[in-house]
Amino acid sequence: MRLLIQLKALADGLYNDSAYNHKMQGVIYSCLKETPLGKLHEFKKPKLFCFSNLFPIGNFRQGDVRNLLISSPNIELLTVVYKKIVDQIINVGNMRFKVVNAKFLEPRVKSNCVIHTATPIVIRFSGKDLEKVFAKPMRNVYWRPPFPQTLFLEHLERNILEKFGFFVKTDPPQISLFSKAKAKLLKTVSKVIVVREKRFNIIGSLWRFHFKNLTPTKKALLKFAVDSGFGELNSLGFGFVNVEVKK
Repeated sequence: MRLLIQLKALADGLYNDSAYNHKMQGVIYSCLKETPLGKLHEFKKPKLFCFSNLFPIGNFRQGDVRNLLISSPNIELLTVVYKKIVDQIINVGNMRFKVVNAKFLEPRVKSNCVIHTATPIVIRFSGKDLEKVFAKPMRNVYWRPPFPQTLFLEHLERNILEKFGFFVKTDPPQISLFSKAKAKLLKTVSKVIVVREKRFNIIGSLWRFHFKNLTPTKKALLKFAVDSGFGELNSLGFGFVNVEVKK
């Protein structure tokens, strides 16, 4: 499920791309304070939420409207955020907004569907993983070409299954979600984010996935992945994806 939040700018503003991810994460964690989910930020386990960029992206003038999507398979989390954020003023770093509307949306994952990334998918490899492929010492790195696409898909699938098992508190199904999917790499991107005044260079990639003839089990798994985010660093807004709707 996801929450669509409509924001009205209270002043002219510059869209600070490097500060946005951590500051928006902070807005969400602030909404969870003094609730059963109030210590979620302390867990060293999947947070199981993701969020989009503000859109339309770019600088804005006072009174301009921007939109935000927050997704999660945890309906309790989205409900808490909804109750805390409606009609409130929020500060995303130096950007100040009034929440003017919020509503729940439920993307439909069908047996034949197309998923595209709205924010980069991040996959990191340990040196040991890469040594098995390249037969030489390797350091920890982000996935990017010329690393094989099959390596990306294997780790992405493992990431989704591990998060799903954590969510349902049981062993995940032993299925292959991407074995018959057509995965098209659109581009790789490098994004600098600022966390507590420290700068980090994150490398991710944008994709389009075409799934066909998904079984009910695979549809449920893909729906979970759409809600929780693809890949790593989802709670910082990486790996946010959308289901394409035919017009």
